[in-house]
Amino acid sequence: MQGFFVTTGYTLLGKLENELRNSSYLVEDTTYLEQVTLHVYVNHGEEERFKEWINDLTNGQAIIEKQSNKYIEIPVESTKND
Repeated sequence: MQGFFVTTGYTLLGKLENELRNSSYLVEDTTYLEQVTLHVYVNHGEEERFKEWINDLTNGQAIIEKQSNKYIEIPVESTKND
């Protein structure tokens, strides 16, 4: 997955966190300083769509920085019939 830092002010944090939790994107960590930085991972091939989505949500007020790739294990439901 491709990592991104999304930095924004506290006024947009609630909306951004809620939207991210209800999306397919993975929020790994949040750093609270003068601004808030969310550490988000996005499936490969969805990077541009993610950046556009964040810009739309924040009216272009968030700073989006591309970070390193990371392999993340995601649980998958079994398809076996017991």
